[in-house]
Amino acid sequence: MSSASEANCNSSEHCLDKCNENTKVAEIQRILIEKYRKNETLFDEFDVNKIVKDEKYVNSYLMRQKCNLNDTVSMIENALIWRKEHCLSKLCETSFSREFYEIGALFIQGIDIEDNILLFVRAKYSSCDKKCREAFRRTAAYFMFKAHENALYENRNGWTLFMDMSDVRISECDILEFFNILKILVNYIPSGLKRIIIFQMPSFVKIFMKIGTAVLPTDWKQIIAFADSNDITKYIAVDQLPHFITKTGESFVADIPANVKCFDECDCEVIGIKNEDKFAFKSLIAKWKSLQ
Repeated sequence: MSSASEANCNSSEHCLDKCNENTKVAEIQRILIEKYRKNETLFDEFDVNKIVKDEKYVNSYLMRQKCNLNDTVSMIENALIWRKEHCLSKLCETSFSREFYEIGALFIQGIDIEDNILLFVRAKYSSCDKKCREAFRRTAAYFMFKAHENALYENRNGWTLFMDMSDVRISECDILEFFNILKILVNYIPSGLKRIIIFQMPSFVKIFMKIGTAVLPTDWKQIIAFADSNDITKYIAVDQLPHFITKTGESFVADIPANVKCFDECDCEVIGIKNEDKFAFKSLIAKWKSLQ
């Protein structure tokens, strides 16, 4: 077969694959909208408009399920139900307090060398009182969905999860919350995660990491990279790294969105903090500040 014929053949196959994808996306949308019309309490209307009616968003779930229509419907349905139960559609960047942003426990900043949005999670801020765990999970889920959406709509390659384990002690590392974040990631987040970077992993975490990675999809295990300060630039350029990583002893410098309020002025219930537990959460923030 000539080169021209091969090119035409490949082009035709690509068009056919794209046509099949589009057909599946339309059918997935039809099925989910029909489910919502039959029971409007099943999903949040905001999520139906934001996710189900968006072809790019639905297609990212289809890619996650390797183009299996039924599995994609099931995953999106479960994700929408979970999002409604945990008020994800009610969250926005100003739902979180100024104190949260100043600490930098979890934030989106920069891109890696493969044009992936970077989501930083700092392990030394993962330990929390059981009264605060729902807030921790909602926050982690919000930022994982946001990293995915930023990559999707900015036409980036995808997004990278940067797990910063530098300076973490065993008393500060909440393994249960680590597994909960993995569960959210595996069960509800669409395709787009291109790399998981484990930075400065201490020896005591290795056994938990082995258990945790066992629950990851096979293709995700292949994107895990372990790095330290000597080789992190293999994945992220120096000018895209936060200063507390590139310059020893430097504090985190927050990029605080406009109109963010102090903790006492925030609607704590929307992030998962009951009124009677506000003091516990303020104590947690004070504890995190002491670790800076």
